[in-house]
Amino acid sequence: MRTRSLVLALCVAPALPLLSSSRAIAGDEDDEGVILKLVPKVEKGRRETIDFEGTIEGETKKKVFPSTTFSTKVTREVVSLDDQGRASTERFDMNGFKASVGNSSWSAQMQMPIEVARRGKGRHGAIQNENRLNQLIKGVGGYDLVPDIVQLLVNDPDALGRVLAPENKVKKGDEWEPDAEALLAVFGPAKAKLQDGAKTKAVLETLKAKDGKLRARVTLEAKLRFAPHDDPESESRLTIKATLRGPIDGSQPPESQDVTLVLKSDAKKETSTWKLTRTPIEPDEDEDTKKDDDNKDGKKGEKKPEPKKGDDKKDEKPEKKGE
Repeated sequence: MRTRSLVLALCVAPALPLLSSSRAIAGDEDDEGVILKLVPKVEKGRRETIDFEGTIEGETKKKVFPSTTFSTKVTREVVSLDDQGRASTERFDMNGFKASVGNSSWSAQMQMPIEVARRGKGRHGAIQNENRLNQLIKGVGGYDLVPDIVQLLVNDPDALGRVLAPENKVKKGDEWEPDAEALLAVFGPAKAKLQDGAKTKAVLETLKAKDGKLRARVTLEAKLRFAPHDDPESESRLTIKATLRGPIDGSQPPESQDVTLVLKSDAKKETSTWKLTRTPIEPDEDEDTKKDDDNKDGKKGEKKPEPKKGDDKKDEKPEKKGE
């Protein structure tokens, strides 16, 4: 009997350090839960790549707008901060795009910089330059909703993470109520006034350790009633569903976020969906990329050959699917 006990002790003992190290990887997790810090501190010069895809469809009493989809990959850079340490101006370098409306598709490989200023409580993006995409859209019929989708891209990508973060510690499965006015500021029209009857619910769905960090999946459901600024006597309804995934220590931006908005009023109904996949560009990686670009482009100061006339127009015109 004593021999069997000794054998069991020897078998179990090596497992104890593994349990302890697993606990260490989990970081701040304890019996009281964890603090969710879902976005990093904003720093001037911080860069990241964002893979984006958005879709808008809607209808009014007189017209049905066909589903319009727009996808692109951009490099985002924080250019300047305001006196509260928030991003005030940013640059989005768009690396080509794809768009579709019904049976028509449109793609282009051109590089397009978009300069953005942050405004209002929702930190919405105001495009400062006359970007080339808008110029192209003016000459193409049927793609009128593309600028509205681009607006979803240039709005503050950290806004959802800030609104979702609870004040207290939470455990897997816990629910809390994000601030309804903050949600309306982020996802609703500018200067809209919140009405009574708002319902909001966030849930910490999963909490897993990966690469030495705790990562969370947080979901949001909200139903808001509001009066538009330009029609304060009317009432509109906004339904929000969102999922955010990322580290909980504020070391990196959320890895991905999916959002669906349904806006209803007496005049129209509009559904917007979009997904962001975010990858931070580390300073060392950024330097390596610049060196690679220098090697490809030739010696510093060497004049680059200009593209032939018409080269940058490739794929700019929409094509009918199946042609």
